[in-house]
Amino acid sequence: MRLRSLIREITTKLHLYKPLYCVYSMLLQREKCKQFDREFTCLLDEINNAPVSYPSHADTVLFTGIFYEEKKPTIRRFFSEIEECLEDAAFIYLDEQKKPEKAEDCWAHHYMPRAIRASGYDFFISYPLTKEMKRTLHENADVRRAAELLYLRQSKDMTRSYACALACWYNRVYRTIIDHYQPKAAVIWCKFPALHTLFDSICKEKGVIPLYMEYGSLPGTFALERCGQMGESRIATDYRTFRERPTTQDEEE
Repeated sequence: MRLRSLIREITTKLHLYKPLYCVYSMLLQREKCKQFDREFTCLLDEINNAPVSYPSHADTVLFTGIFYEEKKPTIRRFFSEIEECLEDAAFIYLDEQKKPEKAEDCWAHHYMPRAIRASGYDFFISYPLTKEMKRTLHENADVRRAAELLYLRQSKDMTRSYACALACWYNRVYRTIIDHYQPKAAVIWCKFPALHTLFDSICKEKGVIPLYMEYGSLPGTFALERCGQMGESRIATDYRTFRERPTTQDEEE
C-alpha cells in the first residue's frame, strides 16, 4: 500500500498519473464493467432473498449512509442510540460502501458494491449503457438529475456514462430494498449527495417517511430532521419558536 501511494505521488508530480491510469483503465474496462454488473446483481439477489424476520407489529426503519468510515467512527454509535430509544422497531441498514473485511454478517445489513463519497468507484471507466438504463434515464427525471449531479461532482475521474450507470443501479437497489422490507421511515445520513436526492424522491413516491440526519451543532450530538437540512430545517424556517423554547438543566450542562 505504501509503495502504491509513493508511485501515485511521484507520477502525480510529474503529471503522469491521470494519463497512465486512463490507459490502465481502458485495458481493464471490459472486465471492470462485468464485475460492476455482477456485484450489483448479487446485491439485488441478496436483498430479495433476505428473510423478513421481525415481528409483524414492528415498524421498520431503513438507515442509509456510510457507517464504518474510519474518519467518522461515531456514526454507528448514533444509530445505536436511536435503536435503544425505539426498542419495538426493526432496523435495516444499507451501507454505502464496499463490505469491510472484518464486518460481521447480518441479515439486515447490506453493502453497496460501489460507494461515491468514499471514492469506492472505478476511475475513468466508460460504461456501455443497456437499453433498460437508457429508457430509465429518458423516462425518470430523478434518475437523470442524480446522474448529472453525480457526474458534475465527480467528473475529475468519473465518466458521464459511468455516472449514469451508477444512478440506474442505485435506483434499482433503492426501490428493491423498500419493496422488500416495507419500511415506515428511512433515515438518510446527509440529504444532499446526488444519489441521496434520488433516494429521497423514491421514499416520497412510495410513501416512506424520509428523515435527514447529520452531526449536531454541539460535539458528540446529532440532528434528526423531518423537514430537511440546513436552510430547510425547522430550526431555520421556524426559528422564532425554536428560540423561545426553554432549556432544561441537563441540556445546559
